[in-house]
Amino acid sequence: MGKTQKAIEKAEKENKVSFLFKNTENFDPEDIAPVIPVEVPEKVRSYDTLKTNLLVRASRTQPKSIMFTSLSQGGGCSTTATQFAVNVARNSDLKILLADVNFRTPNIHHTFNLSECRGLSDFIHDIDRVNDGTVKVGPGNLFVLPVGNNRYKSASFLETKQFTVFIQTLRTHFDYIVLDAPPASLFPETLVFSGVVDGVVLIIDAGKVRKQVALKTKNEIINAGGKIIGIVLNKRKYYIPDWIYKRI
Repeated sequence: MGKTQKAIEKAEKENKVSFLFKNTENFDPEDIAPVIPVEVPEKVRSYDTLKTNLLVRASRTQPKSIMFTSLSQGGGCSTTATQFAVNVARNSDLKILLADVNFRTPNIHHTFNLSECRGLSDFIHDIDRVNDGTVKVGPGNLFVLPVGNNRYKSASFLETKQFTVFIQTLRTHFDYIVLDAPPASLFPETLVFSGVVDGVVLIIDAGKVRKQVALKTKNEIINAGGKIIGIVLNKRKYYIPDWIYKRI
């Protein structure tokens, strides 16, 4: 079994993910109200749907850097970002980077067992060399950029100018940059990041996040200059049996 597949299985075991992708135009926070627990079927198909929907939207808006963020810790952000990056890289000639910009509680290095690996924080003051911290993991041309070993000395990276240089540098090396960011409702740096990337995917832990919090965070991202290109209702529950959903 390859390293990437092991990483995916590890992430899924730690965070049971099931979700529904929604366009932001139709997003209604009422959807996150608690309902009768019925797990979403065919999880892999859901990730394929996420990839397809985002890339269809990408064909119109052409986002090259996409940031995934959630409203709560443990909301499935890292798992969803990882699965999206893996699915885009699989059976494709595209060169994809999955970068961990969560200096608070980084996870990507654990997912891929890269604990001793250099990463983003090791090149904060020499950002032109940040590509030296990437690691090829497959499938296809999938690379990961972990936080690195000096994440507690990375305060300057949280500034808009530094982060802008970071994104611009990676653009010269990759077709898509997928960013795993800290929860937008908890940490202000994510709002800074959202104003620099091309698109933001907001992940909501269905049934656990209040409507007011979801709306407040969405508006804060938009006010910071961020462009929300999708909403993921993670761990969504359903009123009706899954065999009915297969027919919808």
